[in-house]
Order: sequence, then C-alpha cells, then structure tokens
Amino acid sequence: METFDNLEQKTGTLEVTENSKNYLKTASVWSKFIAIVQFVAIVFLILTALSMFAFGSLMGSYANMPFSLSIIGWFYLVIGVVVFFPTRYLYLFAKKAAKAVLMNDTLEMEAAFRNMKSYWKFTGIMMIVALGLSITVIPVVVIAAALSGTLG
Repeated sequence: METFDNLEQKTGTLEVTENSKNYLKTASVWSKFIAIVQFVAIVFLILTALSMFAFGSLMGSYANMPFSLSIIGWFYLVIGVVVFFPTRYLYLFAKKAAKAVLMNDTLEMEAAFRNMKSYWKFTGIMMIVALGLSITVIPVVVIAAALSGTLG
C-alpha cells in the first residue's frame, strides 16, 4: 500500500511524484495498446462498409431483401469515422504522456492531458447522443413494428 506521508500539503501547487509518473507511464502503455486495437477495428469497419457497398446491391436483389446492404455499409462507415476521433485523442495522449515522463517535460504533460480531456469529452458526447437515440428511436421502432403487425 502506498503512503503519502512524505508529501507536504501545499496550496496552489501540484507535484508530480515518482508514483504518479509510473502510473502515467503505465496508463500511456495501455492507452496506446487500446488505441492501436481500435485503429485496427476501424480499418475492419471501413473494409466491411466498402465490401457492403460493392456487394450490397447484388446480394439484395438475389436474396429478396427489403433493403440494400449498402445502407448497413453507410452505417459502418459512419461509425468508423466517428470512432476515429476519440481513438486519435487516446493515441495522442499515450504518445505525449510517455514522452512527458521520459523527458520530464511539463508542456508534453499538458498536451497529454489536453488529449485525454478531448478523449473523455468526445466519448461523453457520443454517450449522450447514443442514449438520446436509444430513448427516442427504440420506442418508435417498437410502435412501428406493432402497428405493422410484425410483433404478434
């Protein structure tokens, strides 16, 4: 267990302890790993979207589907583009945090935290939008399905 007995309480100042630097370095390593995995997932989303564009209309006409797979392709493409931005912020945080710890650079640390702030702000806004869509779209779909007689 860690102790903070050796730190004096100072008003208006912030010290970055060695423990804090180690935590930041560990967070940067995991953030970089997660960002790289997300970048790979984004590539797969975009490749899936492109393949749905290419084969969607052909498969839709043969399978007698009520909609074209290219509609789903557009959805995948939009998701890939939207997810790219917070992933980029996470990757930049990881890069700058690692450099800040290595070089003991306050400006890099500030840039790292700016990117982390942007990551969480963007993620929070996406969460609000997703919740808003869930609250409004799901009831509309259920009502439409009930009115069309497909639910029961």
